[in-house]
This record gives sequence, C-alpha cells and structure tokens, in this order.
Amino acid sequence: VLLIESMAQTSGWLLIALMKFERMPFLAAVKEAKMRTFITPGTKLDINASVLHEGDGFFMTTVKIKVDGKLTCNAQLTFKTVPFPHPDLRGHMDIVAKRIGFPLQAITNG
Repeated sequence: VLLIESMAQTSGWLLIALMKFERMPFLAAVKEAKMRTFITPGTKLDINASVLHEGDGFFMTTVKIKVDGKLTCNAQLTFKTVPFPHPDLRGHMDIVAKRIGFPLQAITNG
C-alpha cells in the first residue's frame, strides 16, 4: 500500500506541475501493479513517473520504483482532475511545494 501511495504522490506532483497548479488530481484507479520484492523501511527509492495518456479531465501515468538501479515495483495509475475546491487548499499546496523544494519557478516560467 505504501508503494502505491508513493507512486500516486509522485504522479500527482507531476500532474499538478503539468496543469500549472490550476487543477488537482485524485487517484481513480491502479492497474497492472507489480511488486517484485520486499522493500524494508528506510530503503532509498528512485521513483519515476511519466504521462501515458491525457483525456478530458483525466490522466494515465506509468510509474516505476527502483532500488539500487533494479526495478522493484511498477504500475499504471489513472487520475481524475478537478479544480481546487477552495483557494485555501491551493495556497496550502504552494506551501508544501516550497517546503519539499518543488521547482515552482520552472512551472510559472513555462
């Protein structure tokens, strides 16, 4: 479950960036998730997400998790996108983005 959450969070930040923080993604489906080995707490994960398909109000991503260069988990995720329901939530996402070092300037500058 935590690996799926990690993949969803990575994809979510990618999608928020692509939508220039104008819409927020919600995980709608997990497809073809494969866990190849057990990962212990504290293990450094290399998580890579990319967009497979963009539709009317939804995105599909493919996500891979590697540990020490070896593929350990992958999945296809589907997200529904909606406008931020409240300006305070949008503001909170800006705060979180700054706290985690998300490259906001790259998004606002195109």
